[in-house]
Amino acid sequence: MIEATALAIKDSEIKSPLLTVDVMTPEFADNAMQRDRILIISADGDILQLLSAFFEVKYNVVTAFDGAEALKLVQEQDEVSLIISDVMINEIDGYALCKVLKSSVGYAHIPIVLFSTPGDPEDNVQGLEFGADAYMNKPLSLAYLG
Repeated sequence: MIEATALAIKDSEIKSPLLTVDVMTPEFADNAMQRDRILIISADGDILQLLSAFFEVKYNVVTAFDGAEALKLVQEQDEVSLIISDVMINEIDGYALCKVLKSSVGYAHIPIVLFSTPGDPEDNVQGLEFGADAYMNKPLSLAYLG
């Protein structure tokens, strides 16, 4: 979904009554290149879609389904400004991913927000002990993240 404030639409760009828009104008491309990059990690496609839609208006969003893919993306991307990760992901879980990134000089500065289903309060403490900057329980509050 594209918000009306995100794009200026010229009459010449309207191709049909269904409104197709050329979003790769030079202004849009320049703006996209200057935005911070957020990496969102979850095995749940609905959560990825919800968080991506929420953040993509202001940020470049990159997503991953598991910890191994996320680690590879962090290493390949120019700069990731924020990581939002589910604890329960495959390959490398959120705690281990957080520990690996926070123990690396090159990535320790990246803020990490972990989230999971409500459970033992020790889960929150454990996430913070592994270096997470914040820990949230599901259901996620977009107002809190925004």
